[in-house]
Amino acid sequence: MANVDRFAGAQLVVSRRLDNDSTRGSAPLTSGGPVEIRIGIKHSPRELAFDTDSSADEVRRVVEEAITNSAALVSLSDVKGHQYLVNTEAIAYIELGGEGGRKVGFIS
Repeated sequence: MANVDRFAGAQLVVSRRLDNDSTRGSAPLTSGGPVEIRIGIKHSPRELAFDTDSSADEVRRVVEEAITNSAALVSLSDVKGHQYLVNTEAIAYIELGGEGGRKVGFIS
């Protein structure tokens, strides 16, 4: 039963973080270009960061559904077609950015 409580708490943290980001005066979350996604992983000093062609609202819906349905993994893809499988219990936070600006320098 402790896993369910911890899991429900993670859902609240994700929802609260995303709600706060969407109410700021920044660019709308449903912009037309690539959206920058940053996922914080529990007990890890680094975060997973990538750009996706999906809208921020779509990414939010996919993550919330995975957490609500107690799915073990959530699958996301970036603009290059790479797939990311993230353990839903390990998600500390998700930051959804607006449209990614033009990159400067060497791009692989």
